[in-house]
Amino acid sequence: MPSHFSSAVLLATLLPVAASAATVHLVAGGGSAAEGPARDCKLTWPFAAIGDRAGNLVICEMTGNRVLRVTPDGTLSVVAGTGAKGAVDGPGRAASFDGPHMVAVHPVSGDIFVADTWNSSVRRIDAATGVVSRFAGSGAKGFSGDGGPAVQAAFNEVYCVGFDLGAKSLSVVDLGNHRMRSIDLASGLVRSVAAKADPALPVIAQPRAACIDAAGNLWVVSRGKGGPLQRIAADGTVTTVLSATASAGAKPLNGPKHLWADRDGNVLIVDTNNHLIRRWLVNEQKLVDVVGCGRKGKAGVGGDALAVELNEPHGVWQAPDGSLYVADSHNDRVLRVGP
Repeated sequence: MPSHFSSAVLLATLLPVAASAATVHLVAGGGSAAEGPARDCKLTWPFAAIGDRAGNLVICEMTGNRVLRVTPDGTLSVVAGTGAKGAVDGPGRAASFDGPHMVAVHPVSGDIFVADTWNSSVRRIDAATGVVSRFAGSGAKGFSGDGGPAVQAAFNEVYCVGFDLGAKSLSVVDLGNHRMRSIDLASGLVRSVAAKADPALPVIAQPRAACIDAAGNLWVVSRGKGGPLQRIAADGTVTTVLSATASAGAKPLNGPKHLWADRDGNVLIVDTNNHLIRRWLVNEQKLVDVVGCGRKGKAGVGGDALAVELNEPHGVWQAPDGSLYVADSHNDRVLRVGP
């Protein structure tokens, strides 16, 4: 079974946020500094904001081509990336990326795995040394290598990465190949676990992001208009729960870009082109808004979660205390939604 796209489930029980009692706070972005107090720093299209065990927040910038860290005291620093496009390995601040879309932080080692999208690779930042190296992908677009070493395999635009519940494998959304792949961390071998057009695998649409819930269901969302949001059960049965024509009476998804599974089995959805963070309530079969008013803009920080304006968000993470962290991408900021 493919893996959960988060290490946070290993940290603590995650509690859903009650949107009506939640306030929006600025975490990072809004200034011009390169490093220092996070709210005084400049971000360039942050696409992910994921926490680690030490309480830091790890951010990747898609067009900024950097990986950043915000410490619990609110200080931002550069972990890796010069800011220029490239595929250079080595010491973090001398390394380069090309359009990173997502990060995953190993819950034990602290290593950071980067979905280096336009390089069609997964890069690893060693927590102890800060050195960047290629973990998966030959660097050339294509499809090859299942059953062999991931570092020699060909991927086609890696969009999302994450660990399974035991952090023994890394899952990869290989969007250009319309499939999900899994890399065993011990052996380094890669295999496909779901695909759009492979009769030997569970059939999915055009995967953009995925997560696994506490019951072992795999959730996959496609980035096109209308979703769809699909659930793959442990036995491989695929169910489309949301689509353009089946939206549970709510506004259909429009270009969703990220998923997060609550420990209670509900699914958070970053509904990018609707400028919303939404929650699919599994038992109620209901889609509800939890962050955003649905209007593109920048106003509302300091106020209620359902009144804030967002601008094409791309990432959401739920912290151990239940707060939500939102990568409000085109507003060049990261927000926290909670008490």
